[in-house]
Amino acid sequence: TFEWASGATIYARMCMRTANGVYALASAADSSVAMVGRQAKPYPPGNFRINTLQYPTNVTFPVTLSWAHRDRTQQLTRPIIDTSAGNIGPEATVTYKVRVRPFGGSYTEYDVSGTSYVINSAGFTSPQILEVEVESIKGTERSFQKHYHTFTATTA
Repeated sequence: TFEWASGATIYARMCMRTANGVYALASAADSSVAMVGRQAKPYPPGNFRINTLQYPTNVTFPVTLSWAHRDRTQQLTRPIIDTSAGNIGPEATVTYKVRVRPFGGSYTEYDVSGTSYVINSAGFTSPQILEVEVESIKGTERSFQKHYHTFTATTA
């Protein structure tokens, strides 16, 4: 077993095995991967919903983004947790960064300590294509993955 430090770059070559044999190591191209210290990063939020729906294409204002806490320290000994499971944790000091932008516009960021955020129709046209992102933050570490979705929001 090898361990690499965060920030290190490792190189590997993929050698396909087929019925005709194994691809020659000398002929394989180098691939590189930068180590990002994933084990120290908070888990991304789970059970992401938009107005109680999973990744809808159309919703009405107000738009409620919701998610469930995840805790990497509590999930170490548990079996794999389905993304639709409820809260686990929260892990101490984890908060969430919510980004909202009209399609093609600029992101507006919000720091959230709970598990939901409401987007009101003020400042948006109807219909409005919105892009949203939600990720976990712990100190200076951001979750390795985040939720991202684009949808159309209209006024009722």
